[in-house]
This record gives sequence, structure tokens and C-alpha cells, in this order.
Amino acid sequence: MQQILCLHFSGSSNAIESVRKIRAMQAEYQDAEIHVYCSIEFPEVFSLVIDRALIHTEKPRGISFDKIYDLSPEATTFWTKLTIGSWPKPWTDIASVDFIKKVPAFDLASTGITGKYIVYALEGEFVTQVLDYPNIVRLLDKLDTSIILLGNSWDENLGYRFNKIFPEKVYNLCKVHSHSEMAAIMRGAEFIITHDSPMLEIAQILGKKTFAIFGPTTSTLPASDSLTILENKGLGCRPCAPKLLNYCPLNHFHCMKDIDLSPLINASKTL
Repeated sequence: MQQILCLHFSGSSNAIESVRKIRAMQAEYQDAEIHVYCSIEFPEVFSLVIDRALIHTEKPRGISFDKIYDLSPEATTFWTKLTIGSWPKPWTDIASVDFIKKVPAFDLASTGITGKYIVYALEGEFVTQVLDYPNIVRLLDKLDTSIILLGNSWDENLGYRFNKIFPEKVYNLCKVHSHSEMAAIMRGAEFIITHDSPMLEIAQILGKKTFAIFGPTTSTLPASDSLTILENKGLGCRPCAPKLLNYCPLNHFHCMKDIDLSPLINASKTL
């Protein structure tokens, strides 16, 4: 059996793209065992397509790899390439089909959640990619359906606060589940709210109706019947350049504070 190693040392915005590259690689090397060497924050993302035991956050030892590919060559340092003992080739092919290895069945009733629900995926790589706190509170207040909050450990504190404000309808499941389990929860939602994060890509691959909130960044995905993009188009400072930060360089954050969320709110009233 061939042993293949993939490198991913880019940001979370490219993690799903790298996952789709692995799916394309699996189609070409159907009998190979594919490993991933990645940053410590990404194992759960890659567990969507390969077994967790084949994902490494430290240099894999004791394995002789037949091929080594770099999924994000622009982000992998010279020293990382040097430590693996072989210069990797870039892999560019991307799978166009559903990349999720297995979306498990998920029993939400055991957590006390029954009936229709909306998923709000809070996750964002930067603070500025997440809707500002007062706007989230106003949005949650106007949504009558049960809302499940999903996200990482950073989002857990936000989720805790929103649950305390709206205990009857907001459920905080941040940090509780793996990405494959979150995909299962998203699959059962009436629709999904996301920011610019890998959760948006997962929602679209699941074929779910999605409202994507964009602040300092702009979408690389076109609007469609399943994707509504909410953004403030009247700002000359978007997209935020040259480098995304955890604060607004112009100190106004109008891209999120002045965003029109009415399409999302109106959609919730039809459920």
C-alpha cells in the first residue's frame, strides 16, 4: 500500500479547500493510505475525510512515505519542508463532489432540542469576521425559531452569553462537537447562518440554504438559490487590505455594524 503525506500550514479559510484537494487525491490514489501533517487547530477539519489516526500535528516518525504533497505551498515554511526530509510537490486538483467522508446520525433530542431549528455557526478566523455583539443580540431576539450555536473554543464564551440572554431558544453547542458532528447538526437545520469561515463551505456542500454574513472580506462563492450573501456594499474600504486584523483599521467597523440582516430575519418568519 502506498503511503502519501500531505502538508497543510495555511489558515482556516483554506482548510476546506485543502480537504477538497484530499478528496481529489483519494479518487486518484484509491488504494493509498493518506496522512496529513497540519497545524494543531485543524485535525477535526481533516477528520471529515480521513481517519483521525492519520492526522499529525507533529512530524510523523517511523513512516516511509512514497509521495509527499503540499496542499498550501504558499504557506509552508522552508524549515518545515526541510524537516520532513523531502521536498513536496504542490497538489492543485480539487474535488467537485461531496467531500465529507461520513456525516453521522445525530440525536438532538437527547440534548433537549426538538422541532425545527436554525444553526448559527459563529466561527471566524479573525474577530472582525464575526458580526458585532449588539447586532448578534438584536438578530437572535428577532428569530422566533430555536437557534443552535456552533463553533470552536473561542466561540464558547459568546455562546454562553447568548444562552443566558435567550435561555428558551438559544442552545450553545460550541466546542462540544467535532466538525463531522457539526455537519450532521447542520444537515437537519431549516437554514444556516455563517460568517466567512469553513462552516460556510460545509453548509454549501451539504446543500443547505445559507445566509453568509461578510464584513471585511468578500465572498469567493457566487450568490445562488442556496446562498444569500449579506454584506455592506457601500464601503470603499472593503475588502479590508492589505492584511486582515482583529480590529478595524479605520476604527468604525461599518462593514458589520451597518449590515442589513432583514433578508435573514424575514426568512425565519416563514418557518
